[in-house]
Amino acid sequence: MIRRTRFGTVALAALLLLGSGPAPSDDEAAALLARHRTYAGWQLGDGTVATLRVGRKTFEEPPGGAGRVLLATAAEARIGALFRDIETIGGTTVETGFTGNLFWQSNENGFTHQIAGDEQRFLVSTQLVFNEATTALDGTFKGYRTFAGRRVGIVRVQVPQSFAIDLYVDPETGAYRRFDVDPGGDNDRAVIVDAYAEPKPGVRLISQWHYDGSRRSYEYGDFQINAPVDPQELHPPAQTALWTFGSPVAIPLEPSKRLAPPRIYFHATVNGTSGRFLLDTGASNILFTKEFADRAGLVALGATQTRSIGATMSTKMARAAGIDVGDDRLQNVIVNVADVPLDADGLMGYDFFAGAVVVVDFDHSLMRIYDPGANVPRLGKGIIAVVDLASERPVLPLTVNRTITMRAMLDTGNPFDVLYSPEAVYKYGLVSLRDEKVRPSIGGAEVQECGWLDELSFGPIVYQHPAACLSHAFEGRDGLVGLGVLRHFNMIFDYPHSKIEMQLRE
Repeated sequence: MIRRTRFGTVALAALLLLGSGPAPSDDEAAALLARHRTYAGWQLGDGTVATLRVGRKTFEEPPGGAGRVLLATAAEARIGALFRDIETIGGTTVETGFTGNLFWQSNENGFTHQIAGDEQRFLVSTQLVFNEATTALDGTFKGYRTFAGRRVGIVRVQVPQSFAIDLYVDPETGAYRRFDVDPGGDNDRAVIVDAYAEPKPGVRLISQWHYDGSRRSYEYGDFQINAPVDPQELHPPAQTALWTFGSPVAIPLEPSKRLAPPRIYFHATVNGTSGRFLLDTGASNILFTKEFADRAGLVALGATQTRSIGATMSTKMARAAGIDVGDDRLQNVIVNVADVPLDADGLMGYDFFAGAVVVVDFDHSLMRIYDPGANVPRLGKGIIAVVDLASERPVLPLTVNRTITMRAMLDTGNPFDVLYSPEAVYKYGLVSLRDEKVRPSIGGAEVQECGWLDELSFGPIVYQHPAACLSHAFEGRDGLVGLGVLRHFNMIFDYPHSKIEMQLRE
């Protein structure tokens, strides 16, 4: 289920702003943008590239320069600014698209959520470049500089309801050599344009690129300009992992052992094999240990990678016929399997929450699972907040020390209170008492400076004096609120409606 908002239509208006806005008022910017339009040979909406089918490969260069490794392949279909991208990784698919009403993302189990907030604004601005729509926007000349041994002119274009873009234009050819989204902002990210292709005489499209500082690179190929594309293709796929709901029985939650970092566990049965699992909203999937996966007889599918706080793990994907929790069953679900040290048989992340409403009652150490279409008892006092699920983890805006805004991942699998980025200190002025310690995470560890904050504010709810640690796993305003804080709330995780309800315990 996808929660629809008005922003999708605003984003569409931004993408289709051809001819409706003023011509660039800056003469030098106008000349550079005109030079680029001549080089590209088309502009979104002029009919030259009305539809497009194209393939894409993703490569990664391992440390040491051992040669590129193919990570994923993809097929993309476009109708003007609308698109659907189907990426194949380790024998499974992950999809992203824009229907004209909303941006959406669907994982290997067909669980689909809306892309919203800063993630959507970044995607809008990026799509403007790849769809050759920037030449219709108002531009300001920011000067000439040398980039990668070439003289380039920088033009900043403003995107309504989205992030500005700095375009690095080669004045000799008109090609874009680089573009920066949200230049100087909290979401500043640079894309290096490595090559263009000319699949049709006089018509050029970006064919190779990479993010600045990344070892990954991307290549388009097999361009099919104006190939037939049915608009119905651009909608999300059907969900393949399905819940069968029984009565919402109380499922006991077990705290970690005394003196151990706080975590919460529950029992479930996978393919008829009983196990003990960590409830982990900070995980983007369901993960089982290799030992448990072997006992449960999971069917292997392929290899992939999973990121945790402080580490990246190599994992394998497998299919579970059914996961039974209380009277409820999640069937035909793709999971990850890793040889990783855990004090449990695995962890239940995004795919466990994505198709159900999960009520966590810390007052009574119980959990209940509800059908999203049923009437779910509310908590009463507290807040109901819209969450961003673009990372397949719940992210909420909150305020730190009364003045600093933060995008916080709510992570029941992390035992600590708060993690924040280095920029929170040197860029936004976060102040706390600090003491260097090592804080472990699943799959790795990281060195952090730890101390205490004055307060966290979740809307009208104020939480006093949480412990907090600096983490290089986060950038900008991104951070984490862990179980050290969350256990002081009763919570309803309603991913199908992109909401979380929080009630501060007495």
